Amino acid sequence: MFDQILQTASLLGHVIEDRSFEGLSPAHFTAELVEATKTPQYKEGGFFVFSNLNAGNYTLRIFGEQFQTEEFAVVVPSTTPPLLDAPGDDELCVVIRALDNAATKINFDPTFLPQPIKAGAAVVAAAFNGTLAAPLDAGKAASAKLNDLAGLSVGDIVRIIRGKSIRLRYGPYSQLPPDFTRVVGKVVFKDVPTFALAGAAIRLTEVNGAGVSIETVAGVKIITTQINGKKVVLGAERDTTTRTNPNGDYNLYFSQTGITSITLEAKLAGFQTATKTLSITAKARHRADFELLKV
Repeated sequence: MFDQILQTASLLGHVIEDRSFEGLSPAHFTAELVEATKTPQYKEGGFFVFSNLNAGNYTLRIFGEQFQTEEFAVVVPSTTPPLLDAPGDDELCVVIRALDNAATKINFDPTFLPQPIKAGAAVVAAAFNGTLAAPLDAGKAASAKLNDLAGLSVGDIVRIIRGKSIRLRYGPYSQLPPDFTRVVGKVVFKDVPTFALAGAAIRLTEVNGAGVSIETVAGVKIITTQINGKKVVLGAERDTTTRTNPNGDYNLYFSQTGITSITLEAKLAGFQTATKTLSITAKARHRADFELLKV
């Protein structure tokens, strides 16, 4: 018993909303550890903490009424861990279009920053590990000043890390802002169409007829594709994949321009994998339902 007390630790986390990157009110989400009968303490701004945890393996589940449920495998050591994060969630990820060596800047396609990023933030690429030399203000950004450019090249994917947070994506029944292009649908058992299939994986596999690629950048899987002849970041892996909820419903959404068609894959153990291609109109709502056959 005394040894267990010595090995207790805390698990801290910060939850932000997908579009605004603002911390969620504790009234809008719930955090739970599947293997532990413990209730966390919440703090305004999206923070939660589980205290007095025995060291071991846990499944952290975070959910809210209008958000997709997220699960993370976490290991609690005997000492207090740092703030739990979902790598790739609270950051700006861009493709370098040009290098300005005189100003020590990278240039990229204009992108909207919902929250500022402070000077000193970590900046990483496949062969680069540096810092942001000047702050990036909220709003439109097309360049960033770094402490150094050595090791960077045009076409590299760069991650500018704002902080350690878990970004909750919107669920199928939430109302999205008008600047998003959205795809919703339902996955059912083909032989019994009234039987919804929960837990089916929906994955984006093609954009405008071009396949998507996974590039691992400093340990994070970043999804890219070619749009109008240019490499474009679609987001982290979780931005292009989702799972159906208990009612068989899913949704994916994106803000990238120039997308005219996409191909989706629906996959579930025990069933044949299905794909569907659909035309896309920017900032519109589209539907792609799947009927899966047993293997």
